[in-house]
Amino acid sequence: MSATGAHLVGATHASPARGNGHTQSEGDACVAPIGRRALDNTPIDIGPLDSIAPGQGRAFVIAGRTIAVFRQRDGRVFATDNQCPHRGGPLAEGIVGDGKVICPLHNWKIDLATGQCLGESATLRTYPVSVVNGRVFVNAECGVLNAE
Repeated sequence: MSATGAHLVGATHASPARGNGHTQSEGDACVAPIGRRALDNTPIDIGPLDSIAPGQGRAFVIAGRTIAVFRQRDGRVFATDNQCPHRGGPLAEGIVGDGKVICPLHNWKIDLATGQCLGESATLRTYPVSVVNGRVFVNAECGVLNAE
């Protein structure tokens, strides 16, 4: 784990992050000082935006949670729990596009902004995310479970 409180799943290095389901402008972001952990709603810097390819997701452990961070081809960035509510599939490995991710196990479609599983009653927790000076910040302490 890095000094900032997050690490990339399956890697030896990473950084910390923040957000609201989609990218906020740089002026809207609250950035944690280097070395701070995700406490009291402090965003964690998980690393450079370029480390997440457009149209892809990556899994990070932030504040003890495995969170998937997705970068849409249109530039929007989202963060959700990495585990599909259906059968626990690793969502960071899913197909990403049009504001949705498709679970790699059973093709459940999930709206990345709301966490709603399309065509199902299940929802997934989403997290505020922002990009500041080319770095991605996730606030794992502010996750929202959207219920109908």
